[in-house]
Amino acid sequence: MRLLIFILIILILIIYIRYYTKINIDTKILQANLYNLNYNILQEKYPIVINDKIVNINDIINKTFKHLYTKKFQNTIFNENIKQNLAKYCLFHNNTDNDIEIFIINPINSKLFSFKNSPNNNNFLTSTETNIDNIFSIKMILKPYNVLILPYGWLFKCNTICSNFFLFDILNLLIANYYNRFK
Repeated sequence: MRLLIFILIILILIIYIRYYTKINIDTKILQANLYNLNYNILQEKYPIVINDKIVNINDIINKTFKHLYTKKFQNTIFNENIKQNLAKYCLFHNNTDNDIEIFIINPINSKLFSFKNSPNNNNFLTSTETNIDNIFSIKMILKPYNVLILPYGWLFKCNTICSNFFLFDILNLLIANYYNRFK
């Protein structure tokens, strides 16, 4: 009887993980403002651009994402390599007065790249490739003090210095640690 319950729990866990890590095969960019940004929009697993002027990113993290993450990492990224987000949400905050250029790629195309662990960083996987000319990518121009929310699995490339916040929940922490230990 214990074995049957154990197998049932493992089966439920596997189904949950498969659903949780499922990616969308189509590509959409959602636009929102702070007023209409909610959990239902975040669960669609599409990138979201917040067009409101956000001076302090911690305000949106503490309000909108309050119960959606267990660990937060801040990073500054400047590297032309393609990266794959391992966090539940990656927030790009343009805290400058200049536009920032970010290329995003649907995770369905991740099979076209070979990724490796990022040294001293569990937030993303890094590809050695920088050329995205032959891949369907979307060039995002992030206006000053706007935010781009990138869900789990999406690929990105920044050509300028970029402030990032990686928000992990328990499952994403386990996935990131798995990738960084065994891949």
